[in-house]
Formats: sequence, structure tokens, C-alpha cells
Amino acid sequence: MNKKVGIVVLNYKNYEDTIACLRSLAEITYQNTEIIVVDNDSQNDSLEYIRKDLVCRHVPYCMFVEDSIDTHSYSVSENTILLQSDSNRGYAAGNNIGIRLALERKADYILILNNDTVVEKNFIEPLVQYAEDHNQ
Repeated sequence: MNKKVGIVVLNYKNYEDTIACLRSLAEITYQNTEIIVVDNDSQNDSLEYIRKDLVCRHVPYCMFVEDSIDTHSYSVSENTILLQSDSNRGYAAGNNIGIRLALERKADYILILNNDTVVEKNFIEPLVQYAEDHNQ
């Protein structure tokens, strides 16, 4: 399985759960993923705490980009993108920001993952295999 999976995690004022979710995603066995964390304009220290946790786990950021079309900014590590939405547009619209970016970055599949989820190491392989087996 070589399909790229874009994993979208929406954060809103709950960096503790988001950090736990990201730590579990750091342990997954599927190799072709890109994690997109969208902070839905939390207006607290969520983005800073999430960024610090990634840095402490030696996930260095290599760029900070301003996107004038959607007016959000993001940082990129080796497989994690951290976005800051310019406003809280709600659950669906917040996820749509991440989905749009994942598709722009050539994800074959999109997985919307609630930020209070802690995953098993091998949870993606059966999902991709099922999708491939039933792709019509």
C-alpha cells in the first residue's frame, strides 16, 4: 500500500487532547501519511502548546507560510502541518480547511480524526486496504 493518507485533526481550545492524539499518530506503522492539524481560532495558547510538544519530540518545523487565499498560516514538519485558521468557522468548515490542503498536497485518501482520539499503531492499513479493495 503506497497511497497517501491525509489525516485532518481539528483543534478548538483543547490542546491537551490534540497533543495526545498527535503522540499516538507519531507511533503509527503506515508510512505514507501527512497529518494536518487545524486550530479553529482557539484564541488561547493551543497552537503554542501543540507546537512546543512537536518540538520537544524533535519534530522540527521547516517553514512558516501565509496563505492569502484562505487567510490561514501553517507550519510544516516532516509529515505534520499545523494551521491556524483566521476565524472559527465551525466543525465542518474547520475540517474543510484541512481537507482542501490535504488534497492540494496530493492525498489519495482523507481521514477526519477527532482530536480526542488516541489511535492504535496499525489502524490505517486495514482502512486503506478496504478502500482499495472496494474502489469502483
